[in-house]
Amino acid sequence: FFFASMARSLWHVLALLLLAASVAVSGHGMLVHPPSRNAVDRHLPLFANGKWPWGSDGCNCADNAGGCAAAASARAAGGGQACLWFSQGCTIGCPACTGLHGHTNTSLCKSPTAKPTLNDPRLRTMNVHAAAGSPDDVYRYNPWRAPGTAPVADACGMAGGSP
Repeated sequence: FFFASMARSLWHVLALLLLAASVAVSGHGMLVHPPSRNAVDRHLPLFANGKWPWGSDGCNCADNAGGCAAAASARAAGGGQACLWFSQGCTIGCPACTGLHGHTNTSLCKSPTAKPTLNDPRLRTMNVHAAAGSPDDVYRYNPWRAPGTAPVADACGMAGGSP
């Protein structure tokens, strides 16, 4: 009886270990709920329902009516102003941030030492409907597309600013 009980317990432990080992988390994200402190203006009419009022690409842009130059399908999954927590002018493979440029679809250094590594749209938190390398893939040189290859001006971000 003792060995049968021990064998049952061993199977329970093995089942628990298998269950625990099968759970994996892989991700890169931004704060969605509760809303980020960067999304303080999300209820203002200018930004309501994903609008971006200045006629240029904004990362809380949800559709062409909001002023996006890119197709709605390429920008529909933006995360509001939470995605604006970054340092200005930092692109992958560059030795330093320029502090002068916002989002750009080109590298900001003459000889970048890295290329985008996160090209699968399922691994992105914004611009998820853009094919990697396509004209709609406007964030391909931004730090989140090749983690660890861009300079960091401040580990907490600069709210779109520079040091």
